[in-house]
Amino acid sequence: FRAGYSDDTGNELVDEGEDQGGPRRQWLDRACRYFISSDLFMSPAEDAAHLEFKSQGGQGQGGQGGRASRGIIVPSPEPVCQCVQEDWTEQFELFGCVIGFALLNKETVPVHFGHNFLRSVFGLKTDTADLLPLLEHVDKTLHTKLTYILSGAYAELGDTLQDVLEQCHLPKTFVVSESHCQELVRSTPLLEGGDSMEVTEENKEKFVQLLLDRILISGVANQVQYFQRGLLRVVPHELVQRITGIMSVKEIELMLCGADGIDVDDWEKHTEYENGYSADSKVVRWFWEAVRAMPEHMRAQLLSFSTGSSQVPSGGFRFLQPELFTIQRVGVTDRFPAAHTCANTLDLPEYTSKEVLEQHLRFALEETGDSFGLR
Repeated sequence: FRAGYSDDTGNELVDEGEDQGGPRRQWLDRACRYFISSDLFMSPAEDAAHLEFKSQGGQGQGGQGGRASRGIIVPSPEPVCQCVQEDWTEQFELFGCVIGFALLNKETVPVHFGHNFLRSVFGLKTDTADLLPLLEHVDKTLHTKLTYILSGAYAELGDTLQDVLEQCHLPKTFVVSESHCQELVRSTPLLEGGDSMEVTEENKEKFVQLLLDRILISGVANQVQYFQRGLLRVVPHELVQRITGIMSVKEIELMLCGADGIDVDDWEKHTEYENGYSADSKVVRWFWEAVRAMPEHMRAQLLSFSTGSSQVPSGGFRFLQPELFTIQRVGVTDRFPAAHTCANTLDLPEYTSKEVLEQHLRFALEETGDSFGLR
């Protein structure tokens, strides 16, 4: 990888140098965030059509532009993909290539895919006769609603099935609403004539089964096909077969996405110090106090700033590659922190107070954004 820049006249300036992992990790991190921030993907916990819609201006259908990277991500329904992007098939194939590249290079990515999607992409068998448990990992809210409908417990409260469907923002006929924007994406019948077939106590199990199949299997089949095509363009089919032969879907997710959340104690335990700093240095203690006080998203920013990736390896910080996280002393007080992502090293000046350290660290994280190279 090379980091490219342009001067004021548009002439390209190239930062020549050997990529030892930093730019690669940064590129993978940014590329994945680009794809999941588009309307081709959704977070069921935030964007599903059965949730009450709250407009969040300018963030796509259901506010996807501000989506947290650590939520469960699945492809948007095919009618939505067709509506929002003409080249959606190429985009899914390209994203598959990106994930394949990460897999070959043993890098983690900031995307937690739904298990139904991962199972289909990697060719793991899915029990289509019992999809409700699989839904729980993807969309806990819808899982709760459908479980309640199947139980019939609402009758004890004097409610009818039609009352409950309305309260749950679910269709009363055999159709599925796949977008909040009904003007652009119409409801899809779950079977022929489904738009005129009312959901009743007698057929509600069939309705739930067809709805689950549409959400988890048939409604994303083409997205899976193109994503898988991209993955296999990069990763040999034999390797994918070996992975699925020895790993469960949870283990595949852990391999791709790394650990969920950032354990500061583990981070501090597996940190090395150079150029005069030690674990007992005053500035180092201030640094870890500041990290512990950070919200989760800012800790991820700091990890990305220092290593090029916002994800923690599946086994924790002791498996950080190519080296452990390192804090290096800089004997000045008027500079901002800098990072060498290829070596997972943070240059931390010898600040005069904890407050100054926090101000300079916050500024460095907020201002560098997605920049490449020395930070």
